[in-house]
Amino acid sequence: MRKRYAKNLLALGVVASALLVGSQSAFASDGVGDSRGTAISISPNSAAVQTISDSTDVDYFTWTNNTGNRISSASVHLYSPSNNNYDLQVIQILSQHNNFEATTTASDHGNGIEDSVSFSPIYPGDTVYFKVYGHDSSQYGSAPYTLSFFTY
Repeated sequence: MRKRYAKNLLALGVVASALLVGSQSAFASDGVGDSRGTAISISPNSAAVQTISDSTDVDYFTWTNNTGNRISSASVHLYSPSNNNYDLQVIQILSQHNNFEATTTASDHGNGIEDSVSFSPIYPGDTVYFKVYGHDSSQYGSAPYTLSFFTY
């Protein structure tokens, strides 16, 4: 009985260690989504929570319209933490126009205030990137921001 208990306890410890080593924090930012190639996938009508960990950190999120339908309009909203001012840029790759890149930067509203961008239309095959970064080199920290994405 003791052998079986010890064996089960050992197996539990190995599984727990593997989970801890292979997992990432929900608020991890360095190395996560730092470029378009490593952009974090986001679905319409959802939100993501991340941090800007240092003066050079930038986070990219992405969504591709694989619905087969034209989306008439969309919006993305960035909620910076109260002690930081983060900026938002939307880069839409227009598949209908030889992958032309249309870029829009949200108006800056300051620390803790929502910045948002509305854009339209999103054609089937279009990819959209959302870029979040500090307004200047002093804008980073451990407090998370929230990015919300909606299609209509």
